[in-house]
Amino acid sequence: MDLKDWAIKVGIRTVRTFIQAFLGILTASGTGMVEMDVLTNALVAGAVAAVTALQNGLEEWTPTNKG
Repeated sequence: MDLKDWAIKVGIRTVRTFIQAFLGILTASGTGMVEMDVLTNALVAGAVAAVTALQNGLEEWTPTNKG
């Protein structure tokens, strides 16, 4: 897998996770389960997405030096 394919796969998963986390927290805020403003919601979703990017990046990475 080349670097471009790797970046696309990791990027798509990261964006998808950000959207899911953002909407989940937004829904919980709307029902009164959690009190959080939109900026804090975005920051939490961003942190979750960053961890996901790291995890998916490491899982998808295949070293080129097999020696």
